[in-house]
Amino acid sequence: MQQTLGQKLRMLRRSRHFTQQQISDHLHLERAAYANYENDRRMPSYQHLVRIADFYSIHIDYLVRPEFSGAVRRRSSRAEQVLEDFCALAPDVQHEIAEYIHYRAAK
Repeated sequence: MQQTLGQKLRMLRRSRHFTQQQISDHLHLERAAYANYENDRRMPSYQHLVRIADFYSIHIDYLVRPEFSGAVRRRSSRAEQVLEDFCALAPDVQHEIAEYIHYRAAK
């Protein structure tokens, strides 16, 4: 049986021990809006799909194509820890760090 987008989002979030609030903070959404994605009540915008795929280090096709099975690109345990630490920060601090990362990556 093929999973819906919402089922995939829920599975990804739970497998990494994130809360809906942490994911919605990362996406700059209200938690209820993200919950609607997981409950298949709303479809995320293209921009949010890209951010979700980037957040989980997965191929976007996994989210939008039911038959796509190449879901997860492996991430190092160090990267997982950094991401977990990042998600634990306040949203304004996350924003500052993200800006710094983009600044450094552009050099």
